[in-house]
Amino acid sequence: MHRRTHTPPSTPRHRPARILRHLPALLLLAGCAAQSAPAPVPDGTTAYALENGVWWTGERFEPRTMYVAGGTFSARRPARVDSVVDLAGGFVVPPFGDAHAHHFESLPMAQRVGPMYLRDGIFYGMSLTNWMDRAAVMPYWARTETMDVAWADAGITGPHGHPILIYESLARGRYDFNADSLRPWTDRRAEGKAYFIIRSEAELDEAWPRIVSGRPDVIKTYLVNSERHAENARDTSRLGHVGLDPALLPFVVRRAHADGLRVAAHVESAADFRTAVDAGVDMLAHLPGYHLPVNGDPAIRRLTDADARQAARAGLVVIAGPLRGIVGYTSTDTANVRAARALQIHNLATLHRAGVRVAIGSDTYGQDAAPEAAYTAGLGVFTPAEMLRMWSETTPRLIFPTRRIGRLEAGYEASLLVLGCDPLARWACTADVRLRIKQGQRIDVPPPPAGS
Repeated sequence: MHRRTHTPPSTPRHRPARILRHLPALLLLAGCAAQSAPAPVPDGTTAYALENGVWWTGERFEPRTMYVAGGTFSARRPARVDSVVDLAGGFVVPPFGDAHAHHFESLPMAQRVGPMYLRDGIFYGMSLTNWMDRAAVMPYWARTETMDVAWADAGITGPHGHPILIYESLARGRYDFNADSLRPWTDRRAEGKAYFIIRSEAELDEAWPRIVSGRPDVIKTYLVNSERHAENARDTSRLGHVGLDPALLPFVVRRAHADGLRVAAHVESAADFRTAVDAGVDMLAHLPGYHLPVNGDPAIRRLTDADARQAARAGLVVIAGPLRGIVGYTSTDTANVRAARALQIHNLATLHRAGVRVAIGSDTYGQDAAPEAAYTAGLGVFTPAEMLRMWSETTPRLIFPTRRIGRLEAGYEASLLVLGCDPLARWACTADVRLRIKQGQRIDVPPPPAGS
């Protein structure tokens, strides 16, 4: 800092001017002192250093030493370091997310899938429709050593709509959904528990206190080929081939937003996409064209650049999956699979060009989002860096938008994965998880069951 050589004025009236002249330098010195001062360690907590790792910056990997104190990251050395963790040259990334699942609300299923998620480095999940009575399973998830789950509770649909078939079948202990598709039960065991049927704005007003009674994190709605809603709604012989009356979706969004709740919309067609965007939803639970039936028309599922630009302006997020499940949904018909894959690539590329954020979701019972992320990476639409941001930043922050997660920066939750190799060079490295830390606590999970 340059030292002035003249004699400073001694009269009080000149002192404020002198201080103001030196204020930028004084602030700089204060900032340097604050950065060099040890970071405080909250009482009753441990602090440790994470050394010899290469850390994901959001763009690239860089060598760095980071510290953990009180469950959050610090770039400054704490006043007390209790231990040092050698990361052995591993690649450090934020934990992953699964923004679309339905298998968290039963205790036996939670105990089955919970360790699988942690083994694959997935710390955050969102249940986009579940049984509202989830009290028995909440203690299982309300622990640092398990993943964190956001809940949508019962979805909103129309008469004969999706997902009535699924939940009525589950309510009867059955899982053969297609075989039951021509059997519209007269007694609805799951209504008001896993789905609500809404026919009018008045019914929505009446049902709303029950819809939000479980304090959901998200409101799930269902649109299914809304361009043919009137025609499909008259066909009562098949369950699940219709959804909520699209004219009612804006009323749902208005009620939810007034209560500070976000809205997710299941969509099938490009018309569903446009209806949901126009209504102001916050996220789409599928990419149109994620599922292309045999002999299905790709044209009604194909997005345009105008669709994507409108979605980008709205700031919503598209949960793409389950793209990988297309073979299981259709058949081994290779022509159909090629057409489905081409449609998926077109729609993802269209969204990507417009800057629409895309998230990863599995939407498959008993399976987490790792295979879905690998399939999406293999489509070649996104660079490895974009895929890593999608899975470790966009998806977790969509699930928990108010939490400081998805980045390895000072003040963020100290949650991370250490990978054995560089995922930018080889996506399969995301499966090579050597260390898991969640909110400052090391997470150890048992190996997968034999034969799994």
